[in-house]
Amino acid sequence: MRKAVLVPMLCLLSFTVPHGAVARAGQAHLLDRVAIEDLIATYLYRLDHGGTASLADLFTADGVFETISGQKRGRAAISAYYAKRSITRTTRHVSTNRYIVFDDDTHAHGVYTLTYYMAEGTPPFPASAPAGIADYAEKFERGEDGKWRFSYRKATPVFGFAADALPVPRK
Repeated sequence: MRKAVLVPMLCLLSFTVPHGAVARAGQAHLLDRVAIEDLIATYLYRLDHGGTASLADLFTADGVFETISGQKRGRAAISAYYAKRSITRTTRHVSTNRYIVFDDDTHAHGVYTLTYYMAEGTPPFPASAPAGIADYAEKFERGEDGKWRFSYRKATPVFGFAADALPVPRK
């Protein structure tokens, strides 16, 4: 029974996957897409689990992060921005609907929806509605080391984000 299931699936794959140079290009972009999605996931994981000191490393040297609180340009400015983040705040950033387009072999851009939860104190917390939902527009650049990094990120609130629930550091 297993062979009967696997054989048709393999045949289907052979007809849907392009061949030759196109297949190699598609495979390369597939690996790049996975690397970019890993970059986004790494960023959000560090943000939610106390790794804010290393977030600037995920940007290009001249990277830009733009939020409703202003624009931060360069790793030093981005690092300083996150150094002010409240250490008592518990957050969870949930990204969905990722759309990534490759401009060339070293540049890509994309958007995704971010649902943001936050609370002060230590979990577990009672269930609650999100503190806000934002659209993130991003540009990605592959460095000479082969790693993808953010060259630009812009957060645009869509729902929520009252003054006391902004995903920005408190002063």
